[in-house]
Amino acid sequence: MKNAIYITPEEGNLSKKKRLEVESFAKKHGLQIIGESHYPFLIPIENPKDFLNILSNMNADAFICDDKCLIFADIYN
Repeated sequence: MKNAIYITPEEGNLSKKKRLEVESFAKKHGLQIIGESHYPFLIPIENPKDFLNILSNMNADAFICDDKCLIFADIYN
C-alpha cells in the first residue's frame, strides 16, 4: 500500500462527508492517507514551481486532490 497525502485548497477541517469520500477513494486505489495539507487557492497558478517544491519535500508516494485549480496550473504552466 502506498502512502498518500490529501491536498486541498479548503481552509480548516474537512467535513465528515468529504473525509469519507477521500478515504473511500484511497482505499479503492490501494492508498493509505498519512495526512492532509491545505494551501491557498491560487498558489498552483501564481507560484507553480514553489508549489511543486513543497509537494516534492513531503514524504508521500502519491497525492489525492480534486482541485480544479491544479488542472489549470498544469495547462498554463
